[in-house]
Amino acid sequence: MLRDGFAHQGSLAVLGRGTLDWSQKPERGLVEKGIMEGRGRVRGRELVLLVEDDPNDAMLVERSFQKGNLKVSLVVVRDGREALDYLMGKGRFSDRGSCLPRLILLDLKLPRMSGFEFLKEVKSAPPLNRIPVVVLTSSLEWEDVDRAYELGANAYLVKPVKFEEFMGMMEVVGTFWISYNLTCTPNFAH
Repeated sequence: MLRDGFAHQGSLAVLGRGTLDWSQKPERGLVEKGIMEGRGRVRGRELVLLVEDDPNDAMLVERSFQKGNLKVSLVVVRDGREALDYLMGKGRFSDRGSCLPRLILLDLKLPRMSGFEFLKEVKSAPPLNRIPVVVLTSSLEWEDVDRAYELGANAYLVKPVKFEEFMGMMEVVGTFWISYNLTCTPNFAH
C-alpha cells in the first residue's frame, strides 16, 4: 500500500515507479520495455535491493536516498528468502528481468531466512557474489560483526537511534556505494 508517498509494510517499493502489493508480481518484461538498462540501472536510476522487515526502517532508507538526491530505484523485500527469489528471478519475481542490483542493504534479524543465511547463499553464488552487500542492522554484537565479514559482507553498519543520524548515514552510504564505487561488469544474471 502506498501512503504519504512511501511504501509501508505489505508492499514492494520501487522508487520512481510506484509500489507493488506484496501479492502482485512486478511488471512484466522490464528489459524488453527498455526500463532495465543494465549494470544495475532502471530508467536511469541505480537499482538497490533493501532486505528489511521493519517498514519504518525501509521508509527511512527511502527518504534518505530522496533527501540526498540520489537517483536510486529501491526494491524492498521483507526477508532473506524473498531477497534470494528476487535475485534469482524465482516465484513472483520470475518476470523481473535479468538486471541485478548495484547494492544490497541487508538487515540481519529477519524472518524465514536470516541475514547471515542470505549472505552465505549470495556470496557463494556467482554472479551474485560480486554484488556489494552492506549489512545495516541494530546489532552491536562483535560476534555478528565478525560473522558478517567472514561470510563476505562488504561493510557493517549499525543503525543509529537518532533520526537525523540515520538519515545522514544513509546519505553517505548512498553517495559512496552508488555515486563513487565501481562495480563489476556485467551486472546481469546468467
